[in-house]
Amino acid sequence: MQKKLTDNSHPHLVSLFILMIKEGVDPSLIILGIHQLAQTQQDLFGMHVSVLCFLHFRDFSPIDQEGEGIANFITSLSKEGITSTVLLNALYYACYYCGAIRFANIIDGACQTIK
Repeated sequence: MQKKLTDNSHPHLVSLFILMIKEGVDPSLIILGIHQLAQTQQDLFGMHVSVLCFLHFRDFSPIDQEGEGIANFITSLSKEGITSTVLLNALYYACYYCGAIRFANIIDGACQTIK
Protein backbone atom coordinates (compact mmCIF):
# COMPACT_ATOMS: atom_id res chain seq x y z
CA MET A 1 0.00 0.00 0.00
CA GLN A 2 1.46 3.33 -0.99
CA LYS A 3 0.24 6.45 0.75
CA LYS A 4 0.56 9.92 -0.67
CA LEU A 5 1.57 13.08 1.11
CA THR A 6 -1.38 14.96 2.55
CA ASP A 7 -1.98 18.60 3.39
CA ASN A 8 -0.56 17.83 6.86
CA SER A 9 2.72 16.68 5.31
CA HIS A 10 5.63 19.06 5.15
CA PRO A 11 7.90 17.95 2.30
CA HIS A 12 10.92 19.72 3.81
CA LEU A 13 10.52 17.74 7.05
CA VAL A 14 10.06 14.49 5.14
CA SER A 15 13.25 15.29 3.21
CA LEU A 16 15.09 16.09 6.44
CA PHE A 17 14.06 12.80 8.02
CA ILE A 18 14.94 10.87 4.84
CA LEU A 19 18.44 12.36 4.91
CA MET A 20 18.79 11.62 8.62
CA ILE A 21 17.71 7.99 8.19
CA LYS A 22 19.97 7.52 5.17
CA GLU A 23 22.88 8.90 7.22
CA GLY A 24 22.25 6.25 9.85
CA VAL A 25 20.03 8.01 12.37
CA ASP A 26 17.71 5.44 13.89
CA PRO A 27 14.01 6.39 13.66
CA SER A 28 13.69 5.57 17.38
CA LEU A 29 15.85 8.63 18.16
CA ILE A 30 13.53 10.79 16.10
CA ILE A 31 10.54 9.31 17.97
CA LEU A 32 12.25 10.17 21.25
CA GLY A 33 12.57 13.78 20.09
CA ILE A 34 8.94 13.84 18.96
CA HIS A 35 7.90 12.56 22.39
CA GLN A 36 9.90 15.30 24.12
CA LEU A 37 8.34 17.90 21.81
CA ALA A 38 4.85 16.55 22.56
CA GLN A 39 5.55 16.80 26.30
CA THR A 40 6.75 20.38 25.88
CA GLN A 41 3.60 21.28 23.95
CA GLN A 42 1.37 19.21 26.26
CA ASP A 43 0.02 17.41 23.19
CA LEU A 44 -1.71 14.27 24.49
CA PHE A 45 -2.14 12.70 21.06
CA GLY A 46 1.54 13.12 20.26
CA MET A 47 2.59 11.79 23.65
CA HIS A 48 0.41 8.68 23.36
CA VAL A 49 1.43 7.88 19.80
CA SER A 50 5.13 8.44 20.45
CA VAL A 51 5.04 6.23 23.57
CA LEU A 52 3.32 3.43 21.63
CA CYS A 53 5.89 3.74 18.85
CA PHE A 54 8.75 3.88 21.31
CA LEU A 55 7.57 0.71 23.05
CA HIS A 56 7.43 -1.17 19.74
CA PHE A 57 10.68 0.30 18.41
CA ARG A 58 12.71 -0.71 21.44
CA ASP A 59 11.85 -4.37 20.83
CA PHE A 60 13.96 -4.47 17.67
CA SER A 61 16.00 -1.28 17.74
CA PRO A 62 17.93 -0.36 20.91
CA ILE A 63 17.97 3.33 21.79
CA ASP A 64 21.36 4.97 21.40
CA GLN A 65 22.06 6.99 24.54
CA GLU A 66 24.53 9.10 22.54
CA GLY A 67 21.73 10.45 20.34
CA GLU A 68 20.45 13.03 22.77
CA GLY A 69 21.45 15.84 20.38
CA ILE A 70 19.08 14.53 17.74
CA ALA A 71 16.20 14.44 20.22
CA ASN A 72 17.06 17.97 21.33
CA PHE A 73 17.10 19.14 17.70
CA ILE A 74 13.66 17.63 17.09
CA THR A 75 12.38 19.29 20.27
CA SER A 76 13.73 22.65 19.11
CA LEU A 77 11.44 22.50 16.07
CA SER A 78 8.58 23.55 18.36
CA LYS A 79 10.03 27.09 18.18
CA GLU A 80 9.14 27.01 14.48
CA GLY A 81 5.53 26.06 15.26
CA ILE A 82 5.97 22.43 14.24
CA THR A 83 3.69 20.02 16.10
CA SER A 84 4.25 16.41 17.04
CA THR A 85 1.48 15.33 14.66
CA VAL A 86 3.25 16.97 11.72
CA LEU A 87 6.54 15.31 12.75
CA LEU A 88 4.91 11.89 13.11
CA ASN A 89 3.40 12.29 9.66
CA ALA A 90 6.78 13.30 8.18
CA LEU A 91 8.58 10.44 9.93
CA TYR A 92 6.01 7.96 8.62
CA TYR A 93 6.65 9.02 5.02
CA ALA A 94 10.42 9.13 5.50
CA CYS A 95 10.45 5.61 6.92
CA TYR A 96 8.22 4.41 4.12
CA TYR A 97 10.43 6.03 1.48
CA CYS A 98 13.64 4.64 3.02
CA GLY A 99 12.25 1.13 3.12
CA ALA A 100 11.89 1.06 6.89
CA ILE A 101 8.40 -0.35 6.42
CA ARG A 102 8.33 -1.88 9.89
CA PHE A 103 8.84 1.54 11.48
CA ALA A 104 6.28 3.13 9.12
CA ASN A 105 3.69 0.48 9.99
CA ILE A 106 4.25 0.99 13.71
CA ILE A 107 3.76 4.75 13.39
CA ASP A 108 0.63 4.27 11.27
CA GLY A 109 -0.76 1.63 13.63
CA ALA A 110 -0.11 3.76 16.72
CA CYS A 111 -1.87 6.75 15.12
CA GLN A 112 -4.86 4.58 14.19
CA THR A 113 -5.01 3.09 17.69
CA ILE A 114 -5.12 6.49 19.38
CA LYS A 115 -7.65 7.97 16.93
